[in-house]
Amino acid sequence: MAEGNPQLILERGEPIERPPALIMQGTADDNLTPDMAANFAAAYTRAGGSISFHRFEGQPHAFIARDPAAPDAVRALSLIAEFIHHQAG
Repeated sequence: MAEGNPQLILERGEPIERPPALIMQGTADDNLTPDMAANFAAAYTRAGGSISFHRFEGQPHAFIARDPAAPDAVRALSLIAEFIHHQAG
């Protein structure tokens, strides 16, 4: 598992492609904790990658799927669309 761990790959300085990335992190996520996401974003940036990191206060893992019409889900979906549009442009 350590060999394929994205965080450890970055920390080892392995030569990898680093396409633009997007992270949307709920602060109440107990599956992928906020510190794990923040650490990955920092490592990705240090490795020369471009990453857009957005926190969603009080949201759990998979919050968008739970209620796609909720304000945070709408904001997250908008960020996804904007990210994709920017990559395609």
